[in-house]
Amino acid sequence: MVDVYLNHDIFLIPSRYEGFGLVTLEAMECGLPVIGFDIPANKELIINGITGFLVPCYDVKKYAKTMEMVVNNPKLIKKIVKQQNQSIEKYSLKEIISQWHEMFSEIDG
Repeated sequence: MVDVYLNHDIFLIPSRYEGFGLVTLEAMECGLPVIGFDIPANKELIINGITGFLVPCYDVKKYAKTMEMVVNNPKLIKKIVKQQNQSIEKYSLKEIISQWHEMFSEIDG
């Protein structure tokens, strides 16, 4: 999938329901600005206007305007991608393993 992400300029996640936005996280890790509807899974990963864009559900006109704004603004894309790198760190393998170790330490006493 990395090749697919790397051959695109933005990532659109039009879902109105997601359990966890794994594909969104993957796209962000590949340096793509993300546009998605304002649903819990996307809010978990995207800070609107900072690490991506959240659009109210069912507002397809705003979704289209947001796409147009992002595509036509390369400086904004660079800024978003830079800020994503800091945001997605909490989902890195290193961080997840650290959390698991901490959790199991508490269980073991």
